[in-house]
Amino acid sequence: MKKILIIILILKTTLFSQSPYTTEDQQVINNFIKIYPYIGREHARTTKQLINYDYIHDNYKRVEKKRDTNRTELQYQLSTIKVHMDLQIQANFDRGTVSLPHAYLSVEKTFFPLWALQITPFITADFRYDNLKPNEKQKPQINLYDAGIQMIGMSRILLSMRTRAVNDVSATTFMLMPSVVHYDSVSQNTPHWYLPRVDNAPGIRAGFISHYYELVYSQGFTEDYSPLAAIMSFNLSHLKVSALYQYANQQRFLDIDNKTEKNGHLFQLSAATKIPFLNEKLWFNVLAEYTFTSEVVHYIRTEFAVEYSIFNLAIRPMFYITQDENDAKDLFLFEYSAFIKYNYFSFGFQGSTDGRYNIAGKVIF
Repeated sequence: MKKILIIILILKTTLFSQSPYTTEDQQVINNFIKIYPYIGREHARTTKQLINYDYIHDNYKRVEKKRDTNRTELQYQLSTIKVHMDLQIQANFDRGTVSLPHAYLSVEKTFFPLWALQITPFITADFRYDNLKPNEKQKPQINLYDAGIQMIGMSRILLSMRTRAVNDVSATTFMLMPSVVHYDSVSQNTPHWYLPRVDNAPGIRAGFISHYYELVYSQGFTEDYSPLAAIMSFNLSHLKVSALYQYANQQRFLDIDNKTEKNGHLFQLSAATKIPFLNEKLWFNVLAEYTFTSEVVHYIRTEFAVEYSIFNLAIRPMFYITQDENDAKDLFLFEYSAFIKYNYFSFGFQGSTDGRYNIAGKVIF
């Protein structure tokens, strides 16, 4: 071992003595060599992740599955195919409707040709029966929601090409039902405190990513519409924090009818935490989120939840603050829910002070 270290030292000295780089350049190289163990190859996550990824919309790193010597190569490759689902179904009492706002089904396969590279092709379908109007019959819809390929090189560098490229608003929630809706599902029945997803477009995502953080730029490209976004987030064991900026050359964020050639932007700060008690039998969950849009509207969403065993109680105070004197929309909304959660399945009741009452269920994995 000593001989190897001596040889490495001699080679390093010889290299730098013959190097065409200046002393300052060599110092930069030396510093990179020193810090590479901290920014280089990243193995599996070593801490708990209590706030899961949104497997349909988020960027995240995959982990190579350990090989089982009792399995053939074909059996191993088939076992690494992953399926994710995010399904929500609800019955609305005040309108007398049953709807399936979304049912995402995603299939992916990750390849690890080198330790420094992972490649994940994926495809996501969206099944929807969004029957919001009692007097109109809606037909179920099945659409290609997203598809593409994600590559992570040198264990940290992200490049992704996909049909829904732009990073979107946070849908993290401790309630039974989320407060984020499809862009093309916005109607007069949609609460104005809710945020629609951006009208997305095919394009790229590029940046830096690990199991604990991401710093990513994304942009969609079409003939007349090029939305973009930048996101920075940290996903620690008990805490998830993110900052998002979106920009579009058309105002397609919050008003479904406003498609004029007007620039629009959105800025969002979001934080969520899970605090354990009684040896992690009891959990107190908190979420705080602030969103500002180019319509000079401030959206504030907070959530407080208590989770014990399979039982969950949660509340969601929300604020809609505008400087437009002609905007007569209500300022405050209070939502509440009680539900059971067992593994991937949740079922229960959710109500609100604007007169909406729902029995709902969801499956997320």
